Amino acid sequence: MAREINAYNRIRDQDNLREDLPSNYLRAVQYFTFLDLVCDGAEIEGFATPSANGVAIPTSLFSPLQADVENQTPEEIEYLELAEQDVFLNGRAVRNTSNKKVIIKTSMAIRTGKEGQEVMGGIETVRRSETLTPAIVKNNKNMEANKVTGTVAAGLTVEDTPSVILVTLSWASLRQLHPFDGSSQGLIVTEGPFASAANIPNPVESFEAGAVHPLIRVFLKGGEIEIGRREEGLAAISVGPYARDYQIPILESYRDTSQKLIDNFPLEVQVFRKDIEFRSNDSLGRTPFANVMAGRERKRMNVYEEGSRRFTEFSFARLQSLVSTGQEFAKFPKSAYIGLRYCAEQFSSIPQRMYRIRGIKVKVPIGTNDGTVPIDNVNGRILYPTGFSFEGLNNDSNKKRWTTDPAWILYALLTEDYGLQIDEDKIDKASFFEASKHCSTPITDEDTPRYSFNGVINRRRKALDLIKQIAGLMRATVYYRNGNIKIALDKLETTTNYLFTNANVVDGKFNYAGIDKDKKYTQVNVSYFNNNIQELDQISVSSNDLDPDFETKYGLNQTNIQALYTTDRKQAVRLGRSVLFTNLLEGEIVSFDCGLEAAAMLEPFHIIKIADRLKERFRASGRVKTVTSGTVLVLDDSTNTTVGVVGDNFLIVDKDGGLQERTIQSVSGSTVTLSSALDPLPQAGTIWATKTGNIQHRKFRVSNIKQSSNFTFSITAIAYDDTKYTFIDRLDLGNGIGRDPTTLLDELQPPPIIDIKEELIVVNGRPTSRIVLDFGYVDGAVKYQISYSQSGNGPFVSFQSNNQFIILDNPAGLYEFELRSVDALGNLSPNASERNFTALGIVNPAVGDVQNLRAVESGKNLILTFDPSEDFDVLNGGLVRVKFIPNTTGGGLYENAAFVKDVDGSSTEIPIFDYENGEYLLKFVDVNGNESVNATQVVVNRVVSTDRLLALAIREDPAFAGTSDAGTVNMVKDNSLNALILTSGNNFDALTNVDNLTTATETFATLDDVSGGIADSGTYVFDANDIDFGEAIRFTVEPHIVKSGFTSATLWDDYTDLMDTWPITNFTGSGDPTDSADVTFKIAKSQTATASTSFETFTTTDITARTISFKIDVVNDSGYKNVKITELGVNIFVEPRTERSIDNSSATNGILTSSSTGPTTVTFATPFFAGSANVGGSTTAFKPVIGLNVNNMQDNDFYTIDSVTSSGFVVSIKNDPTLFGSAGDFVAREFTYSAFGYGSG
Repeated sequence: MAREINAYNRIRDQDNLREDLPSNYLRAVQYFTFLDLVCDGAEIEGFATPSANGVAIPTSLFSPLQADVENQTPEEIEYLELAEQDVFLNGRAVRNTSNKKVIIKTSMAIRTGKEGQEVMGGIETVRRSETLTPAIVKNNKNMEANKVTGTVAAGLTVEDTPSVILVTLSWASLRQLHPFDGSSQGLIVTEGPFASAANIPNPVESFEAGAVHPLIRVFLKGGEIEIGRREEGLAAISVGPYARDYQIPILESYRDTSQKLIDNFPLEVQVFRKDIEFRSNDSLGRTPFANVMAGRERKRMNVYEEGSRRFTEFSFARLQSLVSTGQEFAKFPKSAYIGLRYCAEQFSSIPQRMYRIRGIKVKVPIGTNDGTVPIDNVNGRILYPTGFSFEGLNNDSNKKRWTTDPAWILYALLTEDYGLQIDEDKIDKASFFEASKHCSTPITDEDTPRYSFNGVINRRRKALDLIKQIAGLMRATVYYRNGNIKIALDKLETTTNYLFTNANVVDGKFNYAGIDKDKKYTQVNVSYFNNNIQELDQISVSSNDLDPDFETKYGLNQTNIQALYTTDRKQAVRLGRSVLFTNLLEGEIVSFDCGLEAAAMLEPFHIIKIADRLKERFRASGRVKTVTSGTVLVLDDSTNTTVGVVGDNFLIVDKDGGLQERTIQSVSGSTVTLSSALDPLPQAGTIWATKTGNIQHRKFRVSNIKQSSNFTFSITAIAYDDTKYTFIDRLDLGNGIGRDPTTLLDELQPPPIIDIKEELIVVNGRPTSRIVLDFGYVDGAVKYQISYSQSGNGPFVSFQSNNQFIILDNPAGLYEFELRSVDALGNLSPNASERNFTALGIVNPAVGDVQNLRAVESGKNLILTFDPSEDFDVLNGGLVRVKFIPNTTGGGLYENAAFVKDVDGSSTEIPIFDYENGEYLLKFVDVNGNESVNATQVVVNRVVSTDRLLALAIREDPAFAGTSDAGTVNMVKDNSLNALILTSGNNFDALTNVDNLTTATETFATLDDVSGGIADSGTYVFDANDIDFGEAIRFTVEPHIVKSGFTSATLWDDYTDLMDTWPITNFTGSGDPTDSADVTFKIAKSQTATASTSFETFTTTDITARTISFKIDVVNDSGYKNVKITELGVNIFVEPRTERSIDNSSATNGILTSSSTGPTTVTFATPFFAGSANVGGSTTAFKPVIGLNVNNMQDNDFYTIDSVTSSGFVVSIKNDPTLFGSAGDFVAREFTYSAFGYGSG
């Protein structure tokens, strides 16, 4: 071990490097050096193990001297060897507790953060990359022409100019091959045979081969003056990659002034190869051929060619320089850091580094141990002597001590310059001393402190949050009162600080609150950092230790917390118990308002008693009317108040605000005589209360005091139970469920399975199921193996350290679990905990029906409202499905209804735009596609009349006259059903000649051709087709259909699908299946009078066309089920439209002027649809209505409107003095118009 980290060439164990290599193989050592900052802003104690053994850091170790290990003092060796037990690389200590060095070839140094600490040797320089294009260095019989050059630049100043050049040369391999056996040989061949060929018959004839010989030269700017060189010959063997660093110093005389930097830099670094390679091309190298004896025959062989038999090629791989950081900068004052150098060969990647240190030294109380109180070397608790009197803190900076006492650590963070820098005069030191005494005092039969701080604050956080965390470690609160910062702890109190009754709170009212049942925890899992295993560990505290009935009442309800800044398992257990007890038994919170007289007596964490007559069912408290003497009092009321009886306890608030308790000696009316005198005496009007066998006033701990107004204060307090502290400190309960002290010789137990359940949850807005398996922790286990099979699949194996295993999105099936514990060496427990569990997955076939379906009209639209689904997998990712039947009598089948839309399953309202009269049917659909068992229906008859024009209602029923000539296929009218159906195939009964397979109309080739069920598809072309509007207009088409399914087969031969799917009916054709064929409406449209034959699918939609035709396509999925269409047609609507003169381009600002010589023709900006021979019966069936306004009409003016068509109208404006005689004269008048009609031509 070297004293400083840069003495790597003197590291002990150097000769242990790669002992398996032969002596002529190259040894290459690569070291990594790290500086790890462990503390900033203050001095630390140092490494933990030397400190715990009472070994201080020798002052010589703070010196940057580079001493060999042989020159180290015994004190230095002792400290460093103990310190190596506190340095961990990838979790392994450099030296074990048996003082055996486990990780060799390491060097270490430490600086503890003193103000004037010396620089650490080996860190006062930094490396800087210089300019270089890496390339292979060759000779090829021309060393100068094949050199590789890089440059080293000067710094901006003399101080940051390099002082050393680092050249890295690298080889992919460095060796030559034996011509017979191919083994790796050295590069030098002297007279005689190969060294390894001495025992080989007829060895190779020897001759000189030569070493590889790199040369490095450094020149000043211009390349003429050489200022440094390095050269050497390498002949040893490296089978794999090999790199070598060369250092060349730059004399200070070349870089000590700014002018010299200008004159001499950049430096030029040249790398040459002096030896000539062996190459088959004689112009580039030496010949690789030699005469070799093979048996009795001499052969000339290629034994040295570069790249095939000899491997010496190297590259100028990297050019760096060293720049001094300056001694003062490198001292890092008030920064504690560790320098570590290790051999890279021992690790495949940069290892994780951990250090066990004892941290910042803080002020501690004045004492007799070198000016301070003594501190336990092992656990860091302060050893307050019996009867110790606190006189203050030792302010000598050299007397600061390391301690684990959280009270004085918190004090340091509040006052020191690395903390909040609060004036120490504003800190109540006495309260911190009381807190320190409580933290340092072990619980009975223990030797460790009750609370200790062992942690690292290594990230930025809000000051208040950090204060709360450290205070919470010792179950304390920090608060400000009377100009000072004070601290109070949650600990056993024997004094009650104040009494509150209905008489001394505002309005006589106490407000109570509690914790919800689902927030009552029966197991607390506490994680903490376990120094023994160098990772987070966990223990569990169960309510069974408190009362087994809690788990029966609340079930297994876990919560996870972290014990911050502790490595003490027992302290983590006590924290878990505290949280558990408070949650289960101290969950009640009381709040009330009081006056200044009471609030002035209180501080946070004070204990108060509350006598609330509403809780106690009768009044047993009040105010004192008269103080007769120290033992005789007259109370305010005895009629409505239980004053108490002889022997009861009497509580009273004295004039100093203290609470005194005495025994009642006698009671006479409202006069009470006490067994002993009160001291000091109370005042009239003070508060009293009686404590009897039936009335025990409840205790609360004050948690908050807040001023509401000038003389009113709000108090909040939580329930207080004296027995909590006994439960927290009990040793007979063990240390919780978790890792007790154990050895690897103990048989590892499997983890106990506590519970398995299946839950439905929402992930990314979609429902899914998961299996949650809870199990207990096991002593000596560092993790757990969970193995399970699912319905024969698996096993699936995983490892984890926490005690809850979750399978997300689990399929249904039988799950077989096996759980094993794993110790620190990776060994599995010999036995496993086993449990089987049947999971349902997310399958939920019983989807509930839609409830409370209602229809509300809103203009042309309809809003369907209903209650939300009660199914989890409908609300999250499911659907609401809407279908429609144009049937206003109700009773329609969902299977026969036309699909309208699907909406999100969480919907409770669905808008239907421009709805139709008929029946709407709704079902819920879950994420797996399961629908409600029953459809919920609502029948709608339009109440709000539409202003759309029903221009044409096409109905094919009841005639269904569409013919095959027009394109109808496999569809006919069944007169018995009065409906359109699919055609049926033949059956055996239809044969008129069985031998010839002949029916009345055709002959079949085989018997198989005779049988046939219902047609699987069909087309019906409307009879009322080629409908011409007279011109191309825009209109709306709505399909109209009423259909159902029926069974028409009468013979088994007609059933062509599987027998299991046949309906449970007779075979007479009277059965009604639950669904029917799919029907698709199609339209052919043309913009001219010539009809189109190209059909396209439509639903309710807007279309622009002149000529239209319709048909339906039917698709059937069964050979025995048929479709029965009783109503079939299309409704054609034309939307209303109004045109005004402002829309007319012939108008000026919307105003037209009539002719003074004759009628005026007005042409519409856009023609209306006024009807046609096919639609409406004539071209004037729907002609627009005209409204006219004449501006500035004169006496005797009148007008007429004539010749109204789809494209315009004629207006005549005249003046007739004979009062509207028909022969009036045309006059010019300004007018406007509005035309109301339908459609757009």
